Amino acid sequence: MVTIVVIGRNEGSRLVRCLRSVASLTPVDFDIETIYVDSNSSDDSLTAAASFGAKTLLLEDSTPSAAKARNKGWRHAKGDWVLFLDGDTELYPDFLEQAIAAIRDPKVAVVCGRIHESRPDQSIYVRALDLDWVNASGSVDFCGGNALFRRDVLCRTSGFDPNLIAGEEPELCQRIRHLGYLICQLPIPMVKHDLGIVSFTGYWRRSFRSGYAYAEISQRFITDKYPLWKYESRRNLMHGLLLIVILTLSLTPILWPYSWIACTSLLGLLVIRTMQRTRIRCADWGTRLIYAIHSQVSQIPILLGQTAFHLDRLRGAKRGIVEY
Repeated sequence: MVTIVVIGRNEGSRLVRCLRSVASLTPVDFDIETIYVDSNSSDDSLTAAASFGAKTLLLEDSTPSAAKARNKGWRHAKGDWVLFLDGDTELYPDFLEQAIAAIRDPKVAVVCGRIHESRPDQSIYVRALDLDWVNASGSVDFCGGNALFRRDVLCRTSGFDPNLIAGEEPELCQRIRHLGYLICQLPIPMVKHDLGIVSFTGYWRRSFRSGYAYAEISQRFITDKYPLWKYESRRNLMHGLLLIVILTLSLTPILWPYSWIACTSLLGLLVIRTMQRTRIRCADWGTRLIYAIHSQVSQIPILLGQTAFHLDRLRGAKRGIVEY
């Protein structure tokens, strides 16, 4: 049996599409159990989930998170394998069969696939972030929130760390790899994702949360034989600082106009370099341009997120969920 655990919080019509994609599955040699875990939604998510035949669970927690919701779901699961889905995704009908075939290999503990945005044209933010989902296939270091797990491995690791506000999937995958298992990404579509970011505020908060997760996870595994995100965190830190210096110099009146020309030229070169590096991901130059600009702009909230984590760590403070 496979248990599909869907988590959500005020997903509205996106949850309906997710549950419909699950309900339409017609597996050949295994049964499916569907569980929906709700994180205190104020809409009719629980009613919608029940209408699709899902077992509904309410996460009664003053500080809900994806990690806590997924843990509640798999701990009620009956299946040997657990497929986690976020409520803003739609499952491709062919993925689960192929993922089950891959995870039957006793060395494999987690299987995921390719993600893409269902509506990349809804905003420039989603259009840019859609390219972030393009990753290599094969044995990988970690998965995202949508993936198939062995339930016995979840039991051995106690699942996702409920203290993390983000980055809980890579953190769990690191512990799973320490047990000798593999994380496998298949070269096939897994889910369509509806990010739904239509404002700069949402975009900024998501980048801030990413920076916080980079810093927290890299700090946790800093002495590990195979440190996770250590170099990415350091690179993002330096990149963000560089951009702040560039912006400060460009806005310093006493240095005008030469500082503005020099700084603008440097930013232009960084954008062009990113556009060149993403040719494999996307053939459309307009999308690559938007992504290249995003790659620079996002470094500042990422830097602020990293700084916030280190300040929280020094103060012994715990940050709540960052929604966008």
